Amino acid sequence: MMKKILFIYLLLLSAKFAVAQEPKVTANINFTGTIGTYPIEMQFNLVHKSDSISGEYYYSKSGSANKIFVNGTFKKENLILDERSYVNKKKQYVSSGYFIISAAQKMTVSGTWGKNKAEAMKADALKVTLVCKEDLNVFDPLKFKYTVTKKKASYADISQAASSYYALQSFTIENNKGKVQTLTRFKEDDLVDKVPEIILEDMNFDGYLDLKIMINYPDMSKGDYSYLYYIYDKKQEKFIRNSVLDGIGVAYFDPTINAVFTYDADGSGNEGTKTYKWQNGKLYLIKEERVYEDDVFVHYKEYKIVNGKSVEVKSYKKKE
Repeated sequence: MMKKILFIYLLLLSAKFAVAQEPKVTANINFTGTIGTYPIEMQFNLVHKSDSISGEYYYSKSGSANKIFVNGTFKKENLILDERSYVNKKKQYVSSGYFIISAAQKMTVSGTWGKNKAEAMKADALKVTLVCKEDLNVFDPLKFKYTVTKKKASYADISQAASSYYALQSFTIENNKGKVQTLTRFKEDDLVDKVPEIILEDMNFDGYLDLKIMINYPDMSKGDYSYLYYIYDKKQEKFIRNSVLDGIGVAYFDPTINAVFTYDADGSGNEGTKTYKWQNGKLYLIKEERVYEDDVFVHYKEYKIVNGKSVEVKSYKKKE
């Protein structure tokens, strides 16, 4: 009986303490290059400790609105990718191409493209050359070990929705020589999923991968998730928390035009987009677009950076 009581006590006690585990780590790697003589922009999404790879690309002449999606495998420094394009006549995505790429060189990869596997393997297949935009010599996401510590959410007046999440305690990055950096100082309501999600991407377009940690707001009907953002500092060789990005919430990063975007919508037809640009290591608002319910106009505001601040310089509206 005493053993049973002790076991229950230890079980309850352990629930209060943090546990360590590997999170899901995805790296968004960007390339610029050519298929034959046609310029393209491509992004790969690599999941740590996974052979699968996904991504998208577009021909520069066609523009980013005409993206082609790819997925396949990344094994032994080789990429095998099948692509799918949207066909208006069929109103669906169909297989439209096949890549065989050698990734033996870290910053430059090359291979072939064909309409199918057989064509991609032919001697006269279109040649593919891609140059990585991020400096993977500084931080190669596949060569590190990642660990998070977390514990069951237990802050005061915790709701039933929040109780299924975990409070983040720390995030550690290690290489084969040992610990590189441990991120701490999280709040008790920085809640993560059972398997926390970490995303590595160049968020300030300086050529180095930064990182963001997904956190949840389970008691909110809208905007129920966001990220904690960390920018890589080359001089310190560390990731530094960025309070400005934290403050704007869910942000999207476009490395082809070096712009940051946020979107908001209330579900009733009121929607907005904000565009930001980096200057001297700081993020500034440069444009807003907003539409309103029962309003035929799109409302615009443009900003100029003056003495370290975004100053509105123009306001106008156009019909949709």
